[in-house]
Amino acid sequence: MPHSAENKELEGWAAWIVAAVLGGRPERRDLPGASATPDYDLILADGSRIALEVTTSTSRELRAQQAAIYQYSGEVSELRSDWGLTLPVARARSPGPRIARIRKVAHGLLAQLEAQEVERFDQRPSESVQEPAEVGRLRELRVSSPQHLGPAPQGRPARIYFGTLGPAGAQDGSDLNDAVILAATANAAKLAKADADQRHLFVWADGSDPVLQGFVLRNCPPRGSVSLPDKIDVVWVGVWSPRVIHHCYSGALWRLTPGGGWQALAPPDVLAYIVSLTIGRLTGDGSFLRTENEAFRRVSSDLIAHGANLRRSLGLPIV
Repeated sequence: MPHSAENKELEGWAAWIVAAVLGGRPERRDLPGASATPDYDLILADGSRIALEVTTSTSRELRAQQAAIYQYSGEVSELRSDWGLTLPVARARSPGPRIARIRKVAHGLLAQLEAQEVERFDQRPSESVQEPAEVGRLRELRVSSPQHLGPAPQGRPARIYFGTLGPAGAQDGSDLNDAVILAATANAAKLAKADADQRHLFVWADGSDPVLQGFVLRNCPPRGSVSLPDKIDVVWVGVWSPRVIHHCYSGALWRLTPGGGWQALAPPDVLAYIVSLTIGRLTGDGSFLRTENEAFRRVSSDLIAHGANLRRSLGLPIV
């Protein structure tokens, strides 16, 4: 994963989540200047080493659709009112309607609807309802519901806004499995080079892939096995939920082992785990505090902000 403040946070939380589940300590490996190195090593209690690479599920089709929406939403001098055009959301292997083509013809169709003073449309038209031909043409272009948003404010041209509408989650596990296989294939070579006893991949599902995110949040893992590259022993999937799940930042957590299928896990309390690593080190000479503070420096400042309450509840010093 490329270096950035956001990516470092994603990587750090993933490493601590896996460490909390397995009982280990993360050590960052993908430092500036490092080449083709997994993001973290996890050192388990028995001394074994897990190489961990962290990535984010990315739907190339969805990102292309979002870029087109940004490019083609905007002002249209031929119209008097603002309009919203809702399209089916892009998914893996299904790029969605061509927004450039829709924009090219939509302003003319919408201008004709304005001339007819047509402003309301049935979301699900029936055979008994005679729609304007212009609306039928928009539906042929896969616009699910043109929406009249009212006259443009005085002093600025009217605008067309594109939006998307899609399922909250997949009906089966194909989207999840496809996303994981894509991520695993992209990161297999890096993990294969790692000197480790096991090699794990952590995939964050975030708003850039709402289909995968919605499916994981349903917390009903698909059945059956998934074929992963030989060098990847375990895949983890979490839902990035910053400032919602304060002590984990993952709204759901799944684990996949080749041949073993998916398993839904309870997201761990990372903060409590970090503190638990230091409780046994309280010696009276301050080494406990130094160890704990070093642990907290490895996670985000937002997590540290919640540490005082937990320390207080455990009867630990507030520093």
